[in-house]
Amino acid sequence: AMVADQAGDAVEIVFSGTGISINGNWIRDGGKADVYLDGKIVRTIDTYYFYNNQEHDNVTIWHVTGLAEGRHTVKLVVKGEKKPESSGTKIYITQASVFKTAAKKSASYKFSFEK
Repeated sequence: AMVADQAGDAVEIVFSGTGISINGNWIRDGGKADVYLDGKIVRTIDTYYFYNNQEHDNVTIWHVTGLAEGRHTVKLVVKGEKKPESSGTKIYITQASVFKTAAKKSASYKFSFEK
């Protein structure tokens, strides 16, 4: 896992595909980060979680699908901010999964849900 907690700390992931899912931790010392896709800010995420003394490791903290096939860049930038109840401003990244949309390999094959 990668961990960062200083404002301005960043990770950039360049990928080829139609989507990406970034995993990390929802945890007691989680903080906020801005997410950029292809250079444009998409949203701010908050990774604080401590409900009923529970935390969650290696879960999706942000994802996108339906992108045009091709090269894309996702950048997470630590804000150094947190909810008042959080004990820190950390952003944990554990993995990323890239999605690619492709045509069926066989036009005659049908899934059970297809007509």
